[in-house]
Amino acid sequence: MTAIRVTHEANCCYRVAVGRHVLTVDQPEDAGGDDLGPTAVQLFAASLVACTAHYAGSYLARHSLSSEGMVVEGEYVMADRPARLGSMSVTITPPVDLPEHRKAGLLAVASHCTLHNTLRESMHVEVAFADAPIPTT
Repeated sequence: MTAIRVTHEANCCYRVAVGRHVLTVDQPEDAGGDDLGPTAVQLFAASLVACTAHYAGSYLARHSLSSEGMVVEGEYVMADRPARLGSMSVTITPPVDLPEHRKAGLLAVASHCTLHNTLRESMHVEVAFADAPIPTT
């Protein structure tokens, strides 16, 4: 299991330690933060776009195709209630020299990245206090 540790820094700012990497997550000024980093929602959405890009790049590498010029972009819309992402779109601008017969394969592989697969299936998430006993099933 990968450990992630989040500690409060100041105001709405949090330090996120993932392995040996450290990220800053904050809220924009109009939401009470200092805008020192992306929001957790932006980071979540960015992770999906980055995961899609990684899978697309892996497909290209596996077929000895250049990834030069490839761009993967995403947009999301918030749902009204409960607070969550309501929808998201991810758009791939393929490399300029991508052969036509490889486009369907690239799209298929990129559409099945780990995070997209995770969102397609139910995932159990448990939130508890650190000192809570481990539940038995």
